[in-house]
Amino acid sequence: MGTILDLSGNKMATIDDDGVVRNLKWAILGYVDFDGDVYNNERRKVGYFQENGYIFDETARRVGAVRHDGYVFDYENQRLGRVTGNNIISGGAALILLVR
Repeated sequence: MGTILDLSGNKMATIDDDGVVRNLKWAILGYVDFDGDVYNNERRKVGYFQENGYIFDETARRVGAVRHDGYVFDYENQRLGRVTGNNIISGGAALILLVR
């Protein structure tokens, strides 16, 4: 399981090993597939990520990146938060595309 944190280190959401993203009230925000596609809770594709850490929206526009240390940045290179634990890259995609 991965933990999705805001800039201050406060827990915002989690992503489990099956790619399910939940907020603090345990409501499902969406899903991240193993192939990199990200879906909202209505199963509509909202974007995808690549293994190099780049994150794209549904129109293939780069919207951010996640580094292997877990820090997540938007397309202007502004830090948005961090992902800890497992699922760092997919958790970063979830932070940008589902959580914030």
